[in-house]
Amino acid sequence: MGAISHSGEVALAAVARKEKAAGIGLDIERIDETIPEDIIKVVCTLREADWVNNSKDRKLERLLMVFSAKESAFKAFSPIMNQFLTYFDAELIWDEDASRFRGKLLTKVGPDYIEGYAFEVGCRRIDQYIFTFMSLPPLL
Repeated sequence: MGAISHSGEVALAAVARKEKAAGIGLDIERIDETIPEDIIKVVCTLREADWVNNSKDRKLERLLMVFSAKESAFKAFSPIMNQFLTYFDAELIWDEDASRFRGKLLTKVGPDYIEGYAFEVGCRRIDQYIFTFMSLPPLL
């Protein structure tokens, strides 16, 4: 299994054996001031939108963090059951101390990932990019 992402002039790829991870996801997004702020309604749950809007000077960065983290999560979960997920099928909470999101599924994704399944998505800012990544433990 694998995941790819690109933004601007940066491209990323990752692969893993099934015995090491049931799914992997990664995403990279360039911080671009031309992104319309009303995209928040498409990407964020109410709780996530509150977190994004709670920072006036980092609002765009936080919005891209949520967007990118959900993209990484969906890349990890979706291939398992060939199920398309929407932005409202998971919710993320930022963990400042660990520089990651703690997430939970709001819908079932196959027999192994039930509603409420908890997962983590790493998140880093590198120059003008937001980079997110996750892996799902191997299924037994």
